[in-house]
Amino acid sequence: MAALSRVERLPELGPMLERVRTGATDDQDALTQLDAARGIVAAFGSEEPR
Repeated sequence: MAALSRVERLPELGPMLERVRTGATDDQDALTQLDAARGIVAAFGSEEPR
């Protein structure tokens, strides 16, 4: 909720729900996962994990 409260425009709900319904099939490499983790940390306003 904290991350969504900081964006100017909310993401499209339909595609998000479709991904939840069908499951994510995209392979994520380590850098993609690290970028996602950094985004989560930034959304909560904490320091980056070391």
